[in-house]
Amino acid sequence: MLVVALILTATLVAAGEEVDVLDPSSPVGELTVSQFEKLMARTLPRALIPLHHTCTDYSETGDCGLVVENGLCGAEEFYARYCCRSCTLAKQIPTFGPHLSLEAKVPVEARITTEERELRYGENVTLTCEVSGEPAPDVLWFVSDSSHDVSEERKATVEDTGGILKKTRRGTITLPVTQSDSYFGCDCLAISAAGWDRSSFQVYFERDIGLSMQLLPGERLFSLSDNITLECTAEGASLDEIDWKMEGEILESSDNYSIIKERSVKDGETRIHSSLTLLRPRVMDTYIKCFATSLTGAVKDATTRVRVKVTADSHIPSDAEAPLRINLGTPPYEDIRYGGQARFICESNGYPGTQKVVWYKGNTTIEESDHFSIEEKVWKYPMGCHVTSYLIIKSINKRDFGKYTCKAANSVTESEASVMFQIDRYGKFGFDFLTQFMNESST
Repeated sequence: MLVVALILTATLVAAGEEVDVLDPSSPVGELTVSQFEKLMARTLPRALIPLHHTCTDYSETGDCGLVVENGLCGAEEFYARYCCRSCTLAKQIPTFGPHLSLEAKVPVEARITTEERELRYGENVTLTCEVSGEPAPDVLWFVSDSSHDVSEERKATVEDTGGILKKTRRGTITLPVTQSDSYFGCDCLAISAAGWDRSSFQVYFERDIGLSMQLLPGERLFSLSDNITLECTAEGASLDEIDWKMEGEILESSDNYSIIKERSVKDGETRIHSSLTLLRPRVMDTYIKCFATSLTGAVKDATTRVRVKVTADSHIPSDAEAPLRINLGTPPYEDIRYGGQARFICESNGYPGTQKVVWYKGNTTIEESDHFSIEEKVWKYPMGCHVTSYLIIKSINKRDFGKYTCKAANSVTESEASVMFQIDRYGKFGFDFLTQFMNESST
């Protein structure tokens, strides 16, 4: 009888039944013949299922019980792959099948759920994007033809909404309808180390904001010895203000810039003329934007390219006899993976002394940490010093995109170079070099 009880106990356990083998009043010792036959008929087939050696529960989230409970084993192949044992024992999938090939993966998916509707110029539109995957992917937003994620500047929010094995998140962003065209596109990008997916949305609205503007001169090459003056004029009944922007920052009058504005009103039309003068400009190749704002918050802008180089007739200060030159290099974009690492290289040459190299993310100094690593090599020779500094970003995530600057300084001068590290709406990485120049001002 003891042998029978042990066999029955092992059968029940193998079939997934809860049995307390130490309890003398357990069903094992009190079954009648009829009850024994019924119990064996129910449990023996499950106990004798021959599981393949690859058939196990791979889910690190412990969701396989919920997969079985909600009848998801046959819903998509990845459920059967990652919860093979539980699903097979529950008879929700066959013993053998494609799930044993271990090829099915939890797909990364993105879907903007906001319905299209008519919009008025000046109002806000709120978009919602449902993303899913394992692990739960990050949510990035791209507006119009922007090449960078606008989540932070638009204060986008992300909410974890759970999910069984396939984890879901809900991203929300609110955008002002103030673009200069009559429509703009918005893309939601779901991305993780497992892959990416994109969902697109078009916003249509009435465009006319009643403003006209002109920016002069157009693109041209300036000499280092020249002060540079740009002229911008805007007109319109609803015109409120004109401002200037360079490298993402709004410009104000200072030791480096002079801004003069003249405002007039005629026949109900407001006219503003603004001149921007770059004082003692540095070597640069950048874009400067003039933008006009209406009383309703609408914006219209114009952009020109400004290039400043050293020419034969340029006056170079005497303290620039040993200029500090700098070059910023980036890794091949095809070698970068989300969740992987990126390696930036900053090379500088100067004299006298050994220049100090500092890295910045935006306006914040980068310190070595578990996420950032900085390495440096120094070579000295009779009339100069070469410093190579490496910045390594580990486990790349959405917070790593933005402006990176390498700044080198010695006792005579300083130089810097900047680049935008970004990801586009197709999940591809890229770099946009903003500045690579010398500041030849003595300290």
